Amino acid sequence: MGMYTEFVFAAELKEDLSQEIVAVLEYLTRKRVDVPQTPEHEFFRCERWRSILRSDSYYFPGKTHSSFDWDDIVDQYFLTVRSSLKNHDSEIEKFVAWITPYLAETEGTFLGHKRHELATIPTLIFHPNNLVIPEIPQIQT
Repeated sequence: MGMYTEFVFAAELKEDLSQEIVAVLEYLTRKRVDVPQTPEHEFFRCERWRSILRSDSYYFPGKTHSSFDWDDIVDQYFLTVRSSLKNHDSEIEKFVAWITPYLAETEGTFLGHKRHELATIPTLIFHPNNLVIPEIPQIQT
């Protein structure tokens, strides 16, 4: 069967995204049904790239929800992800690598985390495309 990985991610994207990137993000978040033309990137060679932002399981609390929206007040795109998937082909890492050039975030910004169903500590995701497993301080008793 394989193990599930929780994927939580939130970021501001550049306001001048190409229509190709907008179409892909709309498709991934179910705002469009037709499969768009995909960029040349290893993420789109993953077997399950289409479902990375839609997948769900009962291993993690909360409900899967991903959105991609334009905010007229700040003239900015926002991407918010909460999903749970079998990350067999490193889909999460490849997605983060693909989306990173389109982020409006500054270097060092916390973007989210991934957590394997057997892990007690999540791997944190920072911009640009850095994965960090935090050290847990020992509690003095």
